[in-house]
Amino acid sequence: MKDEIHRSSLLPMRKAWLLVPAALAVTMLVCDPASSLAGRRSRQAAKSPATARAASHSDSMSSQHSGPRKKLGEYNPADETVEMFEALEAGQIAVKLIPQDSTDARIFIRNKTRKPLNVKLPEAFAAAPILAQMGGQGMGGGGGGGMRGGMMNVPAEKELNVRVPCVCLEHGKPEPRPQMTYEVKPVKSFTEKPGIAELLKRLGEGKIGQRAAQAAAWHMNNDMSWDELAQKRIDYLNGTSEPYFTLLEIQQGMAAAQQSLAEAKRSGEDRRPSPGETAQSGQ
Repeated sequence: MKDEIHRSSLLPMRKAWLLVPAALAVTMLVCDPASSLAGRRSRQAAKSPATARAASHSDSMSSQHSGPRKKLGEYNPADETVEMFEALEAGQIAVKLIPQDSTDARIFIRNKTRKPLNVKLPEAFAAAPILAQMGGQGMGGGGGGGMRGGMMNVPAEKELNVRVPCVCLEHGKPEPRPQMTYEVKPVKSFTEKPGIAELLKRLGEGKIGQRAAQAAAWHMNNDMSWDELAQKRIDYLNGTSEPYFTLLEIQQGMAAAQQSLAEAKRSGEDRRPSPGETAQSGQ
């Protein structure tokens, strides 16, 4: 019925959002070409007892040294490790993002080489629609991909994907749709506002909730005051309305913004040369 609408359909339109990974999902299976156990037993039976014992011992030692088989996508130290944006620029991988909405998306990483790669995922990133006619919307996020050190091992010429939480970065822009494909890029290429990358990192790590992160993102990136965010409402077709953010979400957003800005300031100070380094350089 017209007066019964879903809350998500009335969310303000968005252009840019930020993300961080949550649960790893894969789009393909890799088969092990090794011979079957029955085939090995058949061949061993045809050998002499001494030869069979030697082969059995060799198989046992090989099994001990090889260890448990790695899961699809799991980091492999034997493979080359590349940073996602550097590998993207070098043409080793292709990366795209497909949104579910402004709160959730999947990042697809395709290995364009003929060897497996450990892809180091960024802690935070931004994304914009590939087609210019889509209005120049952007979205971004942060996270480690749910693997060791933020690593994802992508098999040769295969594609894996990871799910990431998102926040809108441009208030009032159209809501993203699954039919739209986004180009992933560094946060700094989308916004220079301090603390945004740190906010997205915290969202990806699960240290803050999506709603609190959204309030903080609009405050930090779109200069919306906390009063404006607290007064923001969802209007329904039947004439009723409700606050867009709860009081608790506003309070959590305020704390998240303060923590992210403080972390950005500390990171900036850590990158500055010490007085000793300045003196040695003659500056």
